[in-house]
Amino acid sequence: MKPMTLTMIASALGVRRRVVFILGLLAVLAVSQQSFAQSSSPAQQAKHFGDEMLTYFRHPNAGVMVDELVTLPQSNPPKPDLPYILGAFFSQVVNADPMVGDLLVRKGAAGSPEVKSSIVLALEFSHDPRRVELIRTFAGNDALKKVVPADWDIRTFKITYPTHLDMMWACFSATGDSFFVGRIAETLGGWVPDDKFRDLQASAKDDPLLRPQFLKAVVAKAAIWSLISNAKNIAEVRVALAKFAAGAHGVPATMAAMIVARTQPSGSR
Repeated sequence: MKPMTLTMIASALGVRRRVVFILGLLAVLAVSQQSFAQSSSPAQQAKHFGDEMLTYFRHPNAGVMVDELVTLPQSNPPKPDLPYILGAFFSQVVNADPMVGDLLVRKGAAGSPEVKSSIVLALEFSHDPRRVELIRTFAGNDALKKVVPADWDIRTFKITYPTHLDMMWACFSATGDSFFVGRIAETLGGWVPDDKFRDLQASAKDDPLLRPQFLKAVVAKAAIWSLISNAKNIAEVRVALAKFAAGAHGVPATMAAMIVARTQPSGSR
């Protein structure tokens, strides 16, 4: 995964207060100046795509999602993390039905540069044994130079940056698997109080040894916001988080239980 600078990490903290990855995705798509479809505005189509993606696991329809993906407009300005989010989502769709990989390769040529990057990452992150062949067919040999090792697994890689949380949410949206909510909740162990967070942020600028701890605190703060919002709005998230809280220990378990108690099922999707 690409590294982030300390400045990027600090600014990302503010961005993650959008609280749920799909809202950020919708914002990215809505600001594009290109037409997503003749029949409606980019903002309307972006909302539709986001809604379909958010709870895709309830009524999966891979063909429709691929068709909508390949016609997404290029974001303006480009959003470097968007292909990782979309790639994570579609990697799980490919895992559920390997023929989706062929569909992405066949239809993806018409997509924007952002969409094409998303497709390469979807194939790369998937468990499809033909992933190298599919990536070569779609993007050429140069794309293979950055492919993660065959034993790399999106389910178990180390969550280091806020974008990784978005990737976990994308995987959950594709599968409904509570495992991904648990992975997000695990990062709550990096939480620190706000006053300590501010001190840590200031000190980490000049002390490289403190940066890993600061990163963990950034990720934990982002995780709290996203878990609260999604637990309020998606019933399955609240159930998954309650399950995690019941089986976990320490700070992650305590905070997960607090989030479950704070969120209510009324108004959930």
